[in-house]
Amino acid sequence: MISENSEHIICPNCGEKFDGNFDFCPHCGQKNKPLSLHFKYFINEFLSGSFNLDSKIFRTLELLILHPGKLTEEFIAGKRMAYIPPVRLYLIISLVYFTLLSFLSYGYFKFTDSPEKSNDQQVVFGFDEQDTVKVDVPGVMDTLMIAGSDSTQVNSQIKKILKRMSTKEGRAEFNERLPKYISVGMFVLMPLTALIFYLMFFKNTFYIQHLVFVLHLQSAMFILFIVFNLVELGIDNDWVDGINVLLFLFLLLIWIKKFYGLKWFKSIWKILVFLFFYGLLFLLFLVVVAGINVWFI
Repeated sequence: MISENSEHIICPNCGEKFDGNFDFCPHCGQKNKPLSLHFKYFINEFLSGSFNLDSKIFRTLELLILHPGKLTEEFIAGKRMAYIPPVRLYLIISLVYFTLLSFLSYGYFKFTDSPEKSNDQQVVFGFDEQDTVKVDVPGVMDTLMIAGSDSTQVNSQIKKILKRMSTKEGRAEFNERLPKYISVGMFVLMPLTALIFYLMFFKNTFYIQHLVFVLHLQSAMFILFIVFNLVELGIDNDWVDGINVLLFLFLLLIWIKKFYGLKWFKSIWKILVFLFFYGLLFLLFLVVVAGINVWFI
């Protein structure tokens, strides 16, 4: 209980004395209210802290989803207490996104169990009786045969990787671990993405402004991907994927136009420049991530 001392009370949390008329302790911020041990108290505290429409999470998501770029503007303007910090917001949303990918068992690279040519345009790994590796890449070559016994053509580690990838267990492990590598890689990639924006809009700006913008932009895109991954559970994903790509490009255009205050024509030109350099960066990133993932299988 709160200890009373004339007109002042002693905070039970930090032990500091303050005016009893204060609603909160000015030293630690704890609410000036006696603790109630009734079950109703804990229910109310949980609901008000987690699901109150006035809480940080709802205010943050409202700006993030409905007002492109506005959350970044608020942060730069110094209005930060009312919203979730950019890095924490990104970590929360990315955790939900990549956890969903793991549950849905979505693979970024697909493999078939048959060593014969695939009709799904997939890479096929197989071995014959002489322990020869067969790699079938539809549309590129028929069958590339690498003799496992010839150390000048392939070392033992590559042979081990290919043999592992020819099994269902190896491919399952690859698909299971890849989202984890990508989730870390995407976070590492963001400073370089922010650098692209900084080089495009460096006049009268600071690098950190673009980094915060990228954190918010990527968080919004993850929300879009979460929605479409859930939609794909019950709908043919051929046209859903197409809509997803179009929405991604449209949202990217809107975010750049709104935040940087550009006209439509200049926004389109800037987004094309950004997509070119980001595409090169992302392609390199995918190659590195996939290579690391395969190497440690």
